[in-house]
Amino acid sequence: MAFDRPVWRQKNIILFMVTGIIVVCVGVCVIVFVGYWLNWPWTGFNASVGPNVLQYQPTKTLWDWMQLLIVPLVLAIGAFLFNFTASKNEQTIALQRDLTEHEVALDNQRETLLQAYLDRMSELLLLHHLRHSDPHSEVRYIARARTLTVLPRLDASRKGSLIKFLYESSLIDVINLSGANLSGANLSEARLNRANLNEANLRGVMLNLADLSEANLSGANLSEADLSLSNLSDANLSGAILRLTNLREATLNRVNLNWAEPPRVLAQSCRFERGQFAQYEPAQNPYGEGHFPQRRITESQPS
Repeated sequence: MAFDRPVWRQKNIILFMVTGIIVVCVGVCVIVFVGYWLNWPWTGFNASVGPNVLQYQPTKTLWDWMQLLIVPLVLAIGAFLFNFTASKNEQTIALQRDLTEHEVALDNQRETLLQAYLDRMSELLLLHHLRHSDPHSEVRYIARARTLTVLPRLDASRKGSLIKFLYESSLIDVINLSGANLSGANLSEARLNRANLNEANLRGVMLNLADLSEANLSGANLSEADLSLSNLSDANLSGAILRLTNLREATLNRVNLNWAEPPRVLAQSCRFERGQFAQYEPAQNPYGEGHFPQRRITESQPS
């Protein structure tokens, strides 16, 4: 809303100036017409004869009016256009400056938030022994809550830095990342083996060359994610959303794709080039006939 106020004020000024010019032009035209029609001598529009013959004044012609008005009119239009262009340029520069300042402030805020997170997690590691804590201990709940709160407020590169910190600190399989918002994050070559990313938002994430072996990705949103050359051996992808997911040359040995959405993702949406991929085989449907068939995965050789 702060950026809209100068624009609205500028529009009001332009509207006022245009209205004033129109009013002045209409007023001049009315005076000219009435002066001719009523033959007002004080206007000097009509022919007149003074006390001396040499004081004869002919009727104003169109050329006289053009000489009288064209120069001021051109100057007025030129001044108006110059002021309008200058104000627009100033407005654009001010808007760009405000946007730049806003982006810089937001970037500083994200950096401060990440540093505060790293400091707090370091305290939990050193003082509260987070790495070796009980899975149901309060320190783990605090670490998870803080992680899930910080992630949505970071940009793609800082999300990657946070995940790298968790792995390097041996916390990737300690902190439960189920439901985490990692959309758009750059996690190329990340080591996420055994990570719990159940129902996490991984839309558009860069996971090429990542190690996701034995990771829990059940119900995760992996649409438009790049998993090319990644290792998904023994990973759980049951119920995952895999629309337009890039799995080129990914290793999918013994991966669980039960109820993955869409059902024909391997054949339709994803790309496989010389990769190891699993094939569907019918399995008994525990929910009875007529329901969505359950599928299980068996390993196949690369094509």
